[in-house]
Amino acid sequence: MALLFVDGFDHFDPQALKPDGVPNYGYAKAQYAPQCERVPGRRSVSSALRFPANTQGVAMVREIGYGVSRIILGCAFRLDLLPPDRFPLLFVRTAGNQRYEVSVNAIGLLGIGQGGFPSGQSLRAISAQTWNHLELKVVEGNGTGLLELRVNSQTWLTLSGQSIPTGGNLVAGGVCWADQPYPVELLFDDFYLADGSGTRNNDYLGDVRIDALHPTGAGSFSQWTPSGAGQNWEMVDEPLPDHSDYVTAANTGDRDSYAFEPLPAMNTPTVLGVQVTALAKKTDAGAGTLKALTQSGATVATGAAQALTTDPTYLTTVFEQTAAGVDWAETELNAAEFGVEKG
Repeated sequence: MALLFVDGFDHFDPQALKPDGVPNYGYAKAQYAPQCERVPGRRSVSSALRFPANTQGVAMVREIGYGVSRIILGCAFRLDLLPPDRFPLLFVRTAGNQRYEVSVNAIGLLGIGQGGFPSGQSLRAISAQTWNHLELKVVEGNGTGLLELRVNSQTWLTLSGQSIPTGGNLVAGGVCWADQPYPVELLFDDFYLADGSGTRNNDYLGDVRIDALHPTGAGSFSQWTPSGAGQNWEMVDEPLPDHSDYVTAANTGDRDSYAFEPLPAMNTPTVLGVQVTALAKKTDAGAGTLKALTQSGATVATGAAQALTTDPTYLTTVFEQTAAGVDWAETELNAAEFGVEKG
């Protein structure tokens, strides 16, 4: 699989409180800085995350869960001001905690390299108070490694012949690793992470948009139990989770699926993949797992089983094709069902 994870930051507020009164910080879907706030995004109906000025730490990091030899990640950024010194924007991390970063300096020139020491710098500059889409590719190799930067779908900087430890050591990607307080406000939106494998989504995706779609009706399966009056899909249709209603399952293999709202109106959109995101937990002792599912026509496909904990956690599964093995298109997406299966 090539496309591993996406986040448009439209379906959760990292500062919202869980039922126990603790901020959810994204429910472990990725690791988000405690200071991150949900704000209006780069489209009129989208959201972004805000990393406030004078904040120290990592704005966001997504762990893959295993090592790969190539990572491609992209994200849209908006700086309120250019920083007085060089600061990171995007990074890829190795198992040995080395970081390969895209950074920006005081005049908007972008650099790529290991840690805070760029090995190359762009000839063009980005501006503050403007959205720019950045993509970083890191490929392992002993003298044959690659670091490459694209800005708004154009290649700005390529560093070949790099010595990047081999053996599948690339384990995570994220936004802004600030070892000292970040001096300016940073907004980021439409994040994706891929590993360059397979036959789909195995290179740059370009300046993509990520739209959150929510259930609007019952699907083919209604085997989970609603927590209150109403249909199953009405328990899980909130744009932001509120924990006041939900569905539960007692039997292995129980499925729930839902019809979803259509894609927003766009001019001939290309659908690269669909990520099913489920906020779930177990409520009993022992192991518990959950699978995401998608259905097209009479055909159902499920993702890998993912472990549950007693704390609500977002579990994500990317489907790069329909359940019938067809590449996604707008009509296929709008007709498909998505849901969950108890493991």
